[in-house]
Amino acid sequence: MVLSVSLIVVLAFLILLATAPKNMHLFELLFNGMTLNFFHVSQFSMFNNLKLISVSGHLDKLISFVCIRYVVFTAFVLFYLQLYLALRSGLAKSALTLACVALLVLAQYALQWAGILYFSSQTGLWSTAAWLAIVLLTLAGMKLFRHLARKEVKLP
Repeated sequence: MVLSVSLIVVLAFLILLATAPKNMHLFELLFNGMTLNFFHVSQFSMFNNLKLISVSGHLDKLISFVCIRYVVFTAFVLFYLQLYLALRSGLAKSALTLACVALLVLAQYALQWAGILYFSSQTGLWSTAAWLAIVLLTLAGMKLFRHLARKEVKLP
């Protein structure tokens, strides 16, 4: 049951990602997705080694976790970056960042509720701090990529 629901969510996010209008180049999307996955894998490895988080041993839940982790979370943060680029106000960008982090933390709690992840202690503070760091590092990577891309295009 968990696998079928998670695959429906994954397919919905893939369809949304493929059909949504984008204001980022394909290479920029790939770079931001890889940056996000790099930081997310590092964060998860650290929390797993500290025994703060563990994954279910059932095969269907493990496949669900991998699909959600690499597709849904990545697509969600890429949607966030698309919206971030469309906004002009700093206050709106900050509010969007906090809303994105809150939704990612809620998604992590939903994974715990579904029995896909298990947390050994109270997860609120460290999970929020970890997702905030991941989102901000991905945002910094996007800004660095855009800065370097603009530098490449400028001719003397």
